[in-house]
Amino acid sequence: MGDLRSGLVNIIRDFLAVHDRANRLFGRRGEGELRFEEVRSWVGEDSRSALFRLKEACHAIFRPSEEDDALDMKGGTLLDLAVGSLFHEAMKLRENLYQQERYGPRVRAFQGSADPETRELLAEFEKNLSLSAQRLEESVAEVQVLLEQTGKQLRRVMVESAADGITARSLCENQEAAEAVYPEGLDSLLHSIFGDAATGYFNAAISYLESAYYAEALGPLAEAHRRAPARVEIQGVAAYAQGMLAFFSRDYGGSVKFLAQWVEAGDCGTKPEWVNQALAALLHVESLRPEEEGRDVIAAAAALSSHLKTLSSG
Repeated sequence: MGDLRSGLVNIIRDFLAVHDRANRLFGRRGEGELRFEEVRSWVGEDSRSALFRLKEACHAIFRPSEEDDALDMKGGTLLDLAVGSLFHEAMKLRENLYQQERYGPRVRAFQGSADPETRELLAEFEKNLSLSAQRLEESVAEVQVLLEQTGKQLRRVMVESAADGITARSLCENQEAAEAVYPEGLDSLLHSIFGDAATGYFNAAISYLESAYYAEALGPLAEAHRRAPARVEIQGVAAYAQGMLAFFSRDYGGSVKFLAQWVEAGDCGTKPEWVNQALAALLHVESLRPEEEGRDVIAAAAALSSHLKTLSSG
């Protein structure tokens, strides 16, 4: 198997894109506006196609090698099969649409002037076009079924894989597309994966903070707090994010205040990399001259950095 952690995020992203594009394409089909060129960009044979990328990613991560036991790979193997079936059915749809759009008008153009022998050949063409039209409708219906079933299987894989913060982050960043696949809503989806929605949002925020995206973390943290206001660790992590964001905004007084709240929450020692980042910020504030920053702020930064040094050295 490939790298599940990073690969699953790519699979989620590309599946949501595939599903969204399919809904748009099939919506236009009902209006008689579906075009071959649009379908070709949706299901192609290189990495410009999200459906092609999705198929390749599933093959790389979930397709068993000779050393793997496919029965031990649980939902991933079925997801790979579902996506492979979806890709090949979409290719059939593309081919049938090509026949209707490109061959159909050319055949009909001959009908009025054809001699008897040519009319026999054209009759055969018409029969093939009629079959192609029927197969096109069948392919559209089958692709829609496979999209729904693949979405369900993807959720099973997210649950089985004990999906982490980067998965939650991907779902939060693509909420509208995710809710088109899972109409019960993002909260319900996060609950099924992480045990409760608040934990899903919290994990998404942690993923942002691990990449030093302090501002981006605040939204998921607010959602987590709204759903679990009594969870102290959420408030503590929010204080850390606000403290670091204030520091980079040069609001040193606000930074020291929020970082102190983070330390008071009591779990800052579980994230040594955060301790080191906060310590670097506080040492900078501590090094400022009184005319650059208030004495009270500098003194508070010094006291807090002294405490964090014990955590950092430990």
